[in-house]
Amino acid sequence: MSDALKTLLPLFAFMLIPVWIPMIAAAVGCAFDAVGRVRGRGRPTTRIAASGQHKAVPVT
Repeated sequence: MSDALKTLLPLFAFMLIPVWIPMIAAAVGCAFDAVGRVRGRGRPTTRIAASGQHKAVPVT
């Protein structure tokens, strides 16, 4: 059992790389936003214009 676990665990972790990378990126982005908000320098919030234009409009 122990040998199987030692073999399969790294393979399973390697197989989930496409899942781990976005999770790590999301966690880093959330931490960056939280620290920025605390310091008052968070990323500006944007929204899509209701008139059908395809550009982001800063929310004021």
